[in-house]
Amino acid sequence: MMRAGTWFTCIALAASLLVRAAGAADFDEKRFDEKRFYLTPFVGWTLFDSERRFASGQDLLDDVYFGGRAGVRMTDALWFDLAGGYTETKDCASCIENWTHYSANLMLSPASSRTVNPFITLGGGWSTFRHAIGESEDAKTFEAAAGLRVRLNDALGIRLEARNVLTLLESNWSKSHIDDVVVGAGLTFAFGGGTAGMVSEPLSHSDSDGDGVWDTRDDCPNTPSGCKVDARGCVIDSDGDGVCDGRDRCANTPVGTKVDANGCPVVEREKQLEMELLDTGRIRISNINFDYDQSTIRPDAHAVLDTVGRVLTKWQGLEIAIEGHTDSRGSDAYNHELSHRRAESVRAYLLAHFPQFSPTQITAKGFGETQPLVPNISAATMQVNRRVEFVVINKETLRRQP
Repeated sequence: MMRAGTWFTCIALAASLLVRAAGAADFDEKRFDEKRFYLTPFVGWTLFDSERRFASGQDLLDDVYFGGRAGVRMTDALWFDLAGGYTETKDCASCIENWTHYSANLMLSPASSRTVNPFITLGGGWSTFRHAIGESEDAKTFEAAAGLRVRLNDALGIRLEARNVLTLLESNWSKSHIDDVVVGAGLTFAFGGGTAGMVSEPLSHSDSDGDGVWDTRDDCPNTPSGCKVDARGCVIDSDGDGVCDGRDRCANTPVGTKVDANGCPVVEREKQLEMELLDTGRIRISNINFDYDQSTIRPDAHAVLDTVGRVLTKWQGLEIAIEGHTDSRGSDAYNHELSHRRAESVRAYLLAHFPQFSPTQITAKGFGETQPLVPNISAATMQVNRRVEFVVINKETLRRQP
């Protein structure tokens, strides 16, 4: 059998490999719920050290092992594990001897929704060897175990285990050499509150739509930018107006109210834009959505453009410059060209949907990233800088309210 120092080396190597494997694996922890406690009745076979002897001097016979395991999860990778059991063996009708052990251990087994999960344990305890003749032998022990946890469902599993119980010498423990080995299996009953919240997401997981929910858990992919989502990655629309929370600038809209792309009642939104135009001589819109890296206006931007068009047509003869702006991603030259194309698309939309305008009334120009409103340091600030502005050139006309 192995000496104590050899066991320490082997267990340390196994622990290192298990941790590295757990960190490298690409697990799918979707709605995974690891129970906090477990109890495992255990049965197996004890392989006694070759130095064990009956009182008669005959080699001790290996025999059936009965015991149990119990534990509680402390972190996503570490358990506090209790182990114990006994084996009774005999070489004649009256020559019955038995061996009992129990220990407290730390078990390394990262939380995972996989069916088969490896584990290792290290710990210490006590053992008693009761002879048919003579005094019992009591000793401190060092225990190391390795095996597999097989998940049958959230509450039931199978534990397969091989355990080495090293009897420690009272002094010079590094020369301890009596190892009794237990191999066996048990039916695990899991219970108690789940610990899914403690499972660390692997680095290989991604969040394609940027809503803060891993793709493996996201039931609603392609969430629009800026929308708040629930734990499943689906957008939240608290007032049910069709505009998600996070984009909705007018919360608690009454049921049935027609709203614009900002979630505001259409009439109220028109009044807001009208006041903005009178106060500043321009209307600034940051939620006119285009296809990615394109100048094609998305259908969800039509409502806000229609609202802008209705406001601008309240004054006859307005000369309007449509200015396109981008965030800082991409080269200066490309952003300038892209912003110009998008401004031209908005101009074409207004001319097509509002015949009150003549082509000479509206011009389009792109400024790229040269005029940011805020620093381009986050997705939210970049959204603010990606905007279209409708600037009135002949402001003296604007002053004459209709």
